[in-house]
Amino acid sequence: MQRIVVNSGNRSLSVLSRSGYGPGIVFLHGLCGGAVYFDQAFEYEQLRGCALLAPDLPGFGESASARLVSLDDIARSVESAIAAMGFETYLIVAHSMASSIAARLLCRACGIVLVEGNLLPAHLEFSDRVISSSRNEFSSEFARMQRTARMILRYQTRIEDEAALGRYARTWSACSADTVWDVASAINAEVRGGVLIERFAASGFPLTCVYGADGGYANTIPDVVQRLPHASFEPIARAAHYPMLDAPNETYGIVARVWKEVAQHA
Repeated sequence: MQRIVVNSGNRSLSVLSRSGYGPGIVFLHGLCGGAVYFDQAFEYEQLRGCALLAPDLPGFGESASARLVSLDDIARSVESAIAAMGFETYLIVAHSMASSIAARLLCRACGIVLVEGNLLPAHLEFSDRVISSSRNEFSSEFARMQRTARMILRYQTRIEDEAALGRYARTWSACSADTVWDVASAINAEVRGGVLIERFAASGFPLTCVYGADGGYANTIPDVVQRLPHASFEPIARAAHYPMLDAPNETYGIVARVWKEVAQHA
């Protein structure tokens, strides 16, 4: 695993990457997250040898910030990173809000794994909280969130390693209130308008929905099944909104299995 910088227009993108064979695997983090949320994928035995890419999305982690960030801008930056890695085709693994980014990268994708993906209005609790304030007013609220990020993750995950908890919590301090508000607002509009789930429903892409069996997302699965009858669904025990942190072996075991399936047809 190495961290490199990819240039996308006038913006730089910091990514964790590893060269390998077959279709690449592109990991996309959620709101306030970073590439580090997928660090355990690079150590997972069944993914050894696979080409992996995990970017810090624009305005997050170590990637350059911008005054305004749109979902299309983010997708174009990820496309630049994918091109830099030389992936001809790829499996997308998208957590939470990154479902909206994944939907913009279908052109050369061979499959999608949505991890607690934002698809229905019921999945928008955090972005609802963000945009309940105006863009200007959110700064003070987000400053409080950043100070308590470790506590927020402690209650939202099952992480017992204090060092790991601190490593993941630091991503909150690396993003700005404006970026978080802009992205949350765009996601909200897309999900509430039904645009996102319709795009996935119409795509016909191999789609796997992974979710934590211990979290509130599990209660919405019947509604997601109704809207996405072609998808497969994978609950993960002893996990909530961050299955890749709570149960990495189970989560990446599913990713490895899906990768093998799509690689046969890529």
